[in-house]
Parts: sequence; structure tokens; C-alpha cells
Amino acid sequence: MPIRITIEVDSVEQLNLVLSSWKTDRERTTTKTTPSVDITVKKPEGLSSLLKQMNHHPKQLALIKTLYENQDGLSDNELRAKLGLNTGNAFGGTLSGLTWQAKKLGLHGRDIVSREERKNAKGETYYFYKLTSEMVEMMKQSES
Repeated sequence: MPIRITIEVDSVEQLNLVLSSWKTDRERTTTKTTPSVDITVKKPEGLSSLLKQMNHHPKQLALIKTLYENQDGLSDNELRAKLGLNTGNAFGGTLSGLTWQAKKLGLHGRDIVSREERKNAKGETYYFYKLTSEMVEMMKQSES
């Protein structure tokens, strides 16, 4: 009798974690029975609601669209320049506004934008921003 396992994940990152763990466990097991696994990635409804809400927040929508157009990511300085924001405070206000809008929908800012700390050639710290894979997918769906 086959073994059936159903796993529900919320994000692509969780899916990758499950798959890598499952592969590791399969390599360690000596059983000849391999279970049938169904994996479902839940669609993040909050992200689509966030996109609809962004029409009322042009700076935050511009931030999302700019990162979508630059899916490899941008440094904080590059992003500020593309958005026409002269100071870190102006950029911080836009980013915190986006986070606040996300929070109202039960999301975290990290569900939308990822931030990575990096160092330049001089050893100075800067931040690098990218849209999450879920947000990129949601943007693609909104285009069609």
C-alpha cells in the first residue's frame, strides 16, 4: 500500500526547504518504499490585496515597480536615485509606509522586499534590495 504525504507551504523558500530536507531523508533511508508526496504552495492573497491598495500610495507603488523592473536588485543609493528620493530619510519613509500597508493585511515587509547587508570595495556597509519571488509572481499575474 503506497504512503501518501501532503505538505502545504506558504512560500517558495519553504518549498525549497521541504524539498532539500526530503531529499536528504530519502538518501539516508534504507526502505524501498518511496511515499507519494503532494506539495501545494498557497497563493499569498495578501500580496494581491496589497497591490490593489498601492494605487493610493504612488511612492510605495513606484518602489515596488522599480524593484520589479530591476529584478536582480538595487543598492539603497541606486534605488533612491531611481525613485527621485534625495535622502535616506525619504527612502526610509517610503519603505516604512510600504511595511505599514503590508502589516494592515497581515504581511511582513520581508514578504514583499528582501534586504541584504553588503560591503563596498572600501568596506562600507550598504543595503541591497530585491522583491521576493512571491511578489515578483504577483506582479507578473497583475500584468496579465
